[in-house]
Amino acid sequence: MERNSKEWNSFVDKQKETIIKRLLKYKNVDTASNSLIETGNLSPYQYYKSSTVSKYLLRALSKIEGGTYGICDVCQKEIPKERLDVVPGALSCVECDKLKE
Repeated sequence: MERNSKEWNSFVDKQKETIIKRLLKYKNVDTASNSLIETGNLSPYQYYKSSTVSKYLLRALSKIEGGTYGICDVCQKEIPKERLDVVPGALSCVECDKLKE
């Protein structure tokens, strides 16, 4: 799919909606409040999603607004659409992600 095509723009709009829904879910105050009332703490999963994953999603939104969504932060190559379908907040390609490990 060619960047800046109608198809790409439609895909990016869909990704933006998905990212926003996930951010709202991960930052849901009611869920966090219930967890705090029930256990006195956030579950490790809730903490990870709200503190770590949300940062990546916010950065992906920033890249959408800046017109650089789908470009690897490390090598500057295009991230395959298939990866973005699975990980809408992906900031790097699989090869560069492997280098981080």
